[in-house]
Amino acid sequence: MSSLYDSINETTPAALPQQCKHITKRGNQCPRSAAPEEEYCILHGASIERTKEYIQRRLMALQEKSVAVIEEIFDSGEDKVRLAAATVILDRTGLGPKSTISLDTSADFSKMTNEQLAAELDTLAKQAREEVKRQRMDEALMQTPSASASRH
Repeated sequence: MSSLYDSINETTPAALPQQCKHITKRGNQCPRSAAPEEEYCILHGASIERTKEYIQRRLMALQEKSVAVIEEIFDSGEDKVRLAAATVILDRTGLGPKSTISLDTSADFSKMTNEQLAAELDTLAKQAREEVKRQRMDEALMQTPSASASRH
């Protein structure tokens, strides 16, 4: 059975990062790796935007394979580490779960007393805290399989 790592290597170029071409004041070449598709590291002039675009293109190329991994795991019920990796890729490419907060705009706040406004704000703050807590729990659950796999 091939791993997700093998799938990534099949999908993306296998070129190793090149060394930054910047020459220091002492005449030595910068020891850092050049940014993807760049000749220089971020410190010496590589474009952060181009680097982000390059990474986004690589992740987008992995979407289809990630969906296939999820389908395979869904049927087998095993290999949680691969599922977590595929899910991370989907999250990073905009296909992950979304959080939305809806507000009821039908309330007429101009007719509310200060106490009513304070109570409404307390309710909204409580809902927001609960949503943040749910998101953190979801993130912790996604990280758990990876953490246990790294211990083995």
